[in-house]
Amino acid sequence: MWTDVVPNLLIGLREGLEGGLIVSMLVAAIVRSGRHDRLPNLWLGVGAAVALSLGFGAVLTFAAADMSTETQEILGGILSLIAVGFVTVMVFWMRRVARSIASELNEKVETALALGGGMVVSTAFFAVAREGLESALFLWSSTRTASESAGPLIGAVAGIGIAVGLCWAMSRKILKLDLGRFFTWTGVGLIIVAAGIAGYGVRELQGGGVLGGSETFAFDVSRRFRPSAWPARLVEGVFNLSPAMTVVQVIAYLAYLVPTLGAFVWLSRRRSRPTSDRVKADRPASAPASLSNPAPVLSNVSNVSNVSNVSNVSNVATSLADATSVSDPLPSLRAGSNASNASPRLDGRRTVTLAVAGAGAVALCVGLIVVLGPKGDASAGAVVVRDGDCVGSWTAPASGRRTFDVKNASSSSVDVYLMAADGTVAYAEIELLAPGTTRQLTVTLPPGGTVWRCTADGVASFSATSTVSGGAVEAVTYVPITAEQLAAVVPAYRAVVAGRLAQLQTDTAALLDSITSGSVTAARERWMVAHTDYERLGAAYGTFGDFDAAINGRADGLPGGVDDPDFTGFGRLEYELWGSASGADMTKTATRLDADVQALVQAFPTLETDPVDLPLRTHEILENSLQFELTAATDHGSHTNLATLRSNVDGSLDVFGAIAPLLDKTNAETSAEARDILDGLAKLVDSYRHPDGTWPPLSELAPAQRRQLNGAVSHALEVLAPIPALLEPPRAAP
Repeated sequence: MWTDVVPNLLIGLREGLEGGLIVSMLVAAIVRSGRHDRLPNLWLGVGAAVALSLGFGAVLTFAAADMSTETQEILGGILSLIAVGFVTVMVFWMRRVARSIASELNEKVETALALGGGMVVSTAFFAVAREGLESALFLWSSTRTASESAGPLIGAVAGIGIAVGLCWAMSRKILKLDLGRFFTWTGVGLIIVAAGIAGYGVRELQGGGVLGGSETFAFDVSRRFRPSAWPARLVEGVFNLSPAMTVVQVIAYLAYLVPTLGAFVWLSRRRSRPTSDRVKADRPASAPASLSNPAPVLSNVSNVSNVSNVSNVSNVATSLADATSVSDPLPSLRAGSNASNASPRLDGRRTVTLAVAGAGAVALCVGLIVVLGPKGDASAGAVVVRDGDCVGSWTAPASGRRTFDVKNASSSSVDVYLMAADGTVAYAEIELLAPGTTRQLTVTLPPGGTVWRCTADGVASFSATSTVSGGAVEAVTYVPITAEQLAAVVPAYRAVVAGRLAQLQTDTAALLDSITSGSVTAARERWMVAHTDYERLGAAYGTFGDFDAAINGRADGLPGGVDDPDFTGFGRLEYELWGSASGADMTKTATRLDADVQALVQAFPTLETDPVDLPLRTHEILENSLQFELTAATDHGSHTNLATLRSNVDGSLDVFGAIAPLLDKTNAETSAEARDILDGLAKLVDSYRHPDGTWPPLSELAPAQRRQLNGAVSHALEVLAPIPALLEPPRAAP
């Protein structure tokens, strides 16, 4: 949780102090003018701006809660990039206008005082609302990147609270803060946070299908350590760098971070020249700093980002407040009593108008939440998951469309299901509800016994059964796949694998014969036949264990690369057959390969196949194809990547054929689409094959053909990716 505190703490601190400085300047300007009677108008405007900002944040939070996952990803991606743009403009804007912000605010306040209390409300409202709306959007975007909501909320509240405390301490002259350094360092921090949000926004757009490349990863180190371990969570929480990032995501991250941070640092160093030089350059020698003109006073207090001009916010308030001896630039306000009575009807109208407008803005936010937010009966109430206690006793609402607030108060992530009491059908579910978070579950409940099931760390627990009363309704249900049902399809798939292993054993023996006879041409042909035999077994690699690395391991990741003694099997033999290895070396490699294949065939009946592997492999086989074959990363000279891809498609069809009967029950539409997409991909790859049956190297394909092939595989992955979730059995049997 605490790793998610840092980004919002920085945002709340920076934005809170910036807003506090603006409010301090507005207060000081009114005090300087001697119009204490207008302070309530100012606070009314500030309050309305804060209410609008909170309402905007609520709309963003609740309006997205009932959207589809794809829509949420698209909305989150777009708003995240908008937030990045806003915070970038804000950081550079503060550096550009810092020297004149106080004088500009002072002029606006003086004009507002002349026009009446309503204009004071308006001036305060618009001065603070910009900061508030910007903060709400950026905090919302930052919170979406976190794994739970408690940490970001704590960070935001703590940051704003610290900012308020700093403003109070500086106004009381208890604390002096080097604002120049503060805004410089927090600006650097915000740019780093914004870079992470930019990368996250791009990833969301990829997930929503707006951008491609969602399966092309720049790196994936998630298998080297647990993503939930604290070092990974610390890096991800602070910098938004996840263990696996796509190429497009990394490009977006660096494309924003490098030039933006470089420009900001360059501008900061450029403005750090000695104070005396700037003062001499900015102030004419003939202009005395007298109190007959308020400009010098304002110029001394205007620079909130450079310590050379103002060292703490108390100087802003004090300098402006002490300027009451300045000749009043607005003669109509010299007599306080007369000025306060000037145009009372106008002031009253404006005040009422602004108050109504502020109330209308809040009402609009509430209305948007009602219209766009989750629909359901609030009487469904809240349910709480605790360690060892799945909801406990609960009271079911009446039948119909209902919304539950499901809170995870346990110490680990949990999957939550709402099911019929007999376990035959499920109504809705929340996957991976993180500790400390609350999510809404909207469901149409039919009458009858209903139960909650919570699955965490492989253990399932159940709530007490509660009966839903009321009339019959048309409820959307689905049949949860049990572990027994999934296990029942394994024997059929293992039978397919056993037949392919027998063919692999025959073809590997023929490959060894060709090599021992010294026929390199024949050996190359038989190598491809045997190799594609093995590539059709992609869903069984998890079953094979260490045999897989010995038979079809890759050189990448090994200390010695292709020369490493642990680089064996088809990969090493390819490197030797199409390289300059001696006949003795090739014979040694082929002999070991043949022995490993024979050992696998003999051991296979005793090796266990995890039923969960089958749904996963429907898309993971093609993921590997996209990552390794279509990039030619595994090509050691044979240029047979297209042949390997075609075998991978066959392997995907084999495993899909085994699980299709189950998928037809849970989601017939996805099942039909997956079958069509795999058949179409097989035909597309076959269309690239030469009439004589040989396969061209990837380099022979035209750019348009490469794009078509990459797009077809990527589209197939999008269709196949939901299958594991549709066929995921309970982690513990009901």
